[in-house]
Amino acid sequence: MRKETTSEAVLRKLRRMIMTMELAPGSVVTELGLSDMLNCSRTPVREALQRLTSENLVVAGPRGGVIISDVSVLDLGQLLEAMEEVGATAVRLAAQRATKHDLDALRGIVGAAEQALANADYAGLTEQDVAFHQALYMAGHNRYIADVAGPLHRLFARFAYLSYARMDPSEVHNPLSEHAAVIAAIEDKDVSESKRLLAEHFRGMRDRLRGLLV
Repeated sequence: MRKETTSEAVLRKLRRMIMTMELAPGSVVTELGLSDMLNCSRTPVREALQRLTSENLVVAGPRGGVIISDVSVLDLGQLLEAMEEVGATAVRLAAQRATKHDLDALRGIVGAAEQALANADYAGLTEQDVAFHQALYMAGHNRYIADVAGPLHRLFARFAYLSYARMDPSEVHNPLSEHAAVIAAIEDKDVSESKRLLAEHFRGMRDRLRGLLV
């Protein structure tokens, strides 16, 4: 396995800090402050912030700083709408094109998510949720769709993390079982069932998040 670079590690850590709101929405951060916090030079922080800007997780702030993007009910509605539309196309292509390698990758992610749930690691669970949807888009073997869809789920990660952290533990298995059902339909190359199950999954997410934000 290829070793993670310093820039990749910093990007991963900052994504998690934004997802768990350790870096709170609306707060202002600087390259210097983050490099001190992460005990690294400013270069990998600068590279990570450029990537996070392209993903709309941070925006330019005052005096060279950046602002952690806010979250709102409006954001949630628009995100889910976009995810549903892109997801319908992505899962159709996955049902037509997914390889054994793609299916194994999806199952491996569900397994990792189940392990994170067993450890009550909701940050890890959310990261696996994002990874599942990214792998689903990749299984359609259309990189343009994957490039568009991936950032949507990174934006959604904060909503998902809040949902998992506040959900009754007995209910957290629901989205994982929904993921498994989608994989089974893709393996059967059942386009209509794959689309139906993914649409149900998104409706479930919407229901679980209803009333979460005020």
